Amino acid sequence: MLAAAAPAVSQVGGLGGQVLAMNSPATGSPMGDKLIIGMLVYPQMVLLDLIGPMTVFNILGCEIHLIWKEKIPVATDVRIPVMPTATFEQCPVELDVLFIPGGVLGTADCMNDEAVPAKITPPAIPWR
Repeated sequence: MLAAAAPAVSQVGGLGGQVLAMNSPATGSPMGDKLIIGMLVYPQMVLLDLIGPMTVFNILGCEIHLIWKEKIPVATDVRIPVMPTATFEQCPVELDVLFIPGGVLGTADCMNDEAVPAKITPPAIPWR
């Protein structure tokens, strides 16, 4: 019989984006439920960096929330808009993972938007 591992906080980054996660490796989340994923969407993000991981999260049965400042279509690098499902204030749940897709110009603009960092760091978005 395997002992349950303690919850871990991890940050994984690369060319594709950033994932901040707090979960138990044994169960997927501290509560043993399916993972609740918040995915930041922002203007000029690289759409592939959102859609690829989102596909995997969906296959795994995760609950996914697309988060931005407003619930209006957000233009991407390939001019295909993405509709957020929640604003920062409406983020309906505590998140197990906050996923931030990559990009170039859009990422720099997002990081320089004073409203964004204040909204994506705990406790602004609640974590389990």
